[in-house]
Amino acid sequence: MSEASVSEAEGTRELKTRAAEWLERRDRTDWNEADQAALDMWLAQSSANLIAYWRVHDAWRRAERLVALRSLEPEQAAHVARVRLRPALVGVAALIVFVILGAGATFFLGASHEHMYSTKVGDRETVALFDGSRIELNTNSTLRVDIGQDHRTASLEKGEAYFEIAHDTKHPFVVTAGDHRITVLGTKFFVRDDPDRLEVALIEGRVWLGEANDKARAQSTLLTPGDVAVATAGAIALTRQPQRNLSNDLAWRRGMLTFFHTPLAEAAAELNRYNERQVIVADADAARLTMNGSFPATDIAAFTEAAREVFGLRVEERGEKVVISR
Repeated sequence: MSEASVSEAEGTRELKTRAAEWLERRDRTDWNEADQAALDMWLAQSSANLIAYWRVHDAWRRAERLVALRSLEPEQAAHVARVRLRPALVGVAALIVFVILGAGATFFLGASHEHMYSTKVGDRETVALFDGSRIELNTNSTLRVDIGQDHRTASLEKGEAYFEIAHDTKHPFVVTAGDHRITVLGTKFFVRDDPDRLEVALIEGRVWLGEANDKARAQSTLLTPGDVAVATAGAIALTRQPQRNLSNDLAWRRGMLTFFHTPLAEAAAELNRYNERQVIVADADAARLTMNGSFPATDIAAFTEAAREVFGLRVEERGEKVVISR
């Protein structure tokens, strides 16, 4: 074994030991918010810490189930013994399971599962992956997915997607978007990749957001439910949002857009993501007016009618553009 391999193995053992220490501490009755904050800080230091923690957590859970099985009642133990007296049947069952699983593994692991998914302006698409995960693509989005024997990766090349990732401690799901990487074990979150900013919002579970090249550890962060991270050039800003706001941001999954005290110019820009015809707010006074309400994402008429009726604005059709002004 090379020196590099030995060093890597030692580093892995050290991480597992540290993760086990954290798990043991969490089971104590005196665990408090300060302890949780310290754990969160350790998990946020690197994706390796996060992965090690959940792998040890999963191993402990399996061990607990084995202990439970060993504590069977005498009648149950006798039943197990009787089953063991029928080796021929057991052998046949094992062979059947082996054949079925073997065929499934050959199909799943032997075939190539790298795929590209794209949506046009105004369209949405739901992708069901082989590992049980589900991804919903929003308007004008492109996603590349690669599921293999020892990896689960996706690359959001543009647009927005909502992820429901199946839990797999041994194989974290890694999403790259722009210059950033999101590492998850099983959770619900959405990612929006705009030209000058990346937004990651967590609904359930935990994810680790960091630089794709892993060089800027100071710019990495651990997200917990309700966190919204906005990454720009050289910085990651983290805020907390109530569930209502996150639900509004995901209204596109139902074909809707929801605005709450949103400047008219920003609301129009969001509507334009879903339509070839573009809404232009022509003057600054109109742009600052705030919009409230829900609108079908592809119904420009409903949006402009609200602008006309609520604010008394002028709406003009100019070819492929709809101009709103005072």
